[in-house]
Amino acid sequence: MDTIKERKKLPAGAINEIASRTGLSQTTVSKVLRGKRGTPKAARVFRAAAEYLTEYKANEAEALQALEVALSDETHEQLTARLSRQREKYGEGTSPLY
Repeated sequence: MDTIKERKKLPAGAINEIASRTGLSQTTVSKVLRGKRGTPKAARVFRAAAEYLTEYKANEAEALQALEVALSDETHEQLTARLSRQREKYGEGTSPLY
């Protein structure tokens, strides 16, 4: 993460969280992530950033999976209700959805 462009790929609040984990200021973390590596604090920032991003991505993947399941269940319920209405309207096995 040498450039401001790479730093912008961080999720919102990442610099604050990395600063909190390292005990450094947000300004220091931001400078390190912009490429100021001539400090012994850089390794600490990079390590904390890597740990944070690993956790963030795992949480994001888990949340997306949970959302998929929730939407799937809702879609399944809607389909079941529609099939039931069609069966009532057209009779068993004659629904246009089959």
